[in-house]
Amino acid sequence: GIARAVTSAMTMTITDTVVGSAHYFSPEQARGGEIKACSDLYSLGIVLYEMLTGVVPFRGDSPISVALKHIQETPKRPGLINPEIPENVENIVMKAIAKDPADRFADADEMKKSIELALEGYFDNTGSDFDNGATKVIERVRLNDLSTDYEKAERQYLTANERAGILAWVKWFTGIFLFFLLSFIGLYVFYKNIMNVPIVEVPNITGLPYEEARLEALQVGLHLVPQNEGIYHPEVPENHIISQSPKAGERVRQTRKIMVTVSLGPPVLTVPDLRNMTVREAGVFLENQQLSIGDIEETYSAEVAQGYIISQNPLPEEEVEAGASIDIVVSLGPKPNMIAVPNVVGLYLEEAVAKIEEAGFRAGEIKRELTKRYMPDQVAEMEYQSGEMIPEGSEIDLIVSSGLINTEGAPIHKGVTMRFSVPAGNWNQNIEIVIIDNNGRDTIYRGTNHPGDYIQVSFNSVGQTWYEIYINGQLRYDGPLEE
Repeated sequence: GIARAVTSAMTMTITDTVVGSAHYFSPEQARGGEIKACSDLYSLGIVLYEMLTGVVPFRGDSPISVALKHIQETPKRPGLINPEIPENVENIVMKAIAKDPADRFADADEMKKSIELALEGYFDNTGSDFDNGATKVIERVRLNDLSTDYEKAERQYLTANERAGILAWVKWFTGIFLFFLLSFIGLYVFYKNIMNVPIVEVPNITGLPYEEARLEALQVGLHLVPQNEGIYHPEVPENHIISQSPKAGERVRQTRKIMVTVSLGPPVLTVPDLRNMTVREAGVFLENQQLSIGDIEETYSAEVAQGYIISQNPLPEEEVEAGASIDIVVSLGPKPNMIAVPNVVGLYLEEAVAKIEEAGFRAGEIKRELTKRYMPDQVAEMEYQSGEMIPEGSEIDLIVSSGLINTEGAPIHKGVTMRFSVPAGNWNQNIEIVIIDNNGRDTIYRGTNHPGDYIQVSFNSVGQTWYEIYINGQLRYDGPLEE
């Protein structure tokens, strides 16, 4: 403890800094409160406690934790550690280290008297002739015996005083002897357990699994002590060491404990309910929760409006690690009526639009550009393949010819019709008709037909034109286009 000397010529200011040995200073000193003589008696009580038991009443990982125990915890009675400690001695120690200063000895004299009374029990002579005052029959005292009896009593009185002086001296000597004996034993135990141990180098156990780290430390005689129940860490796997103290490479005595922080793994989060949110709303919400959107699947739903989330995986309230992704299913709205796209390629625009609308669709964007096979205002391409199933009411974009490409000014063959009858052979025959002219090579027909089928194809060409007919990938007919 710290004895604070205060004289009339000086004052003491209490600050936020506490000076003293954490294992020995009083609760009021730990709180930064006023320190009195009873604070030193508390520290003396701690010393006596350690002398009698071999341990201090409060131990901790740091001075702050020890100081908190001085304030909050009740120490174990010395007799529970060392059963040979007399009860009256134990009571003296417990009174000296009472939390409330008012429950301690008023001053050092009072504590000294209590110690003396405790020591008297070791020297009381239970077999003495001490008169306890009980009523008994005695002989009558004769007058002529008074003088002799008085002298005898005086001698007995002096002898008793002498014995009392000797007894007091023996008590003091014995007390001092015991004090130094216990101090020596305490110092010996302290030196043997604390100072006289090998010095070793702290191994690097950061990032290792706890059991592997424990064995690594044990090889040099050190022991691990988790300094808390573990903390969540986004990068360090569960049950691995996040940090250690002392650090790797430091040299410490083998009695030193390695304080470690163990990872509980990435933080565990509860999956929120994303249903009936838009994809954008869900993305922002998940980002604030340290989560993200995973795979997005789209499907039709009669109950959930288009663009809103129908379901999710993992489900709401399930637990996932931070950084996990949530797969979602998004509504496309009610399932539409699917119908086939009509073929309008080669038709003139007005006729093509009428056919599209008749089929239950709408003409979409119309682009015009020069083409290799179509006359002005003929449909050269459309957005979907003929026969493709799309929702009723959809728009179909068209590319309309603004004229044939004819860079050389060659003759133009308009509305040429080619007729072909499928010859005998396999039931299913793949027919492909190709024309070659100044604008290059183009397939004007491709389909699967049966023997006897009659094929008629109309087309436009520029300059000298050549045709080729393939059956099942083999060239069967070819020649120049006849005027």
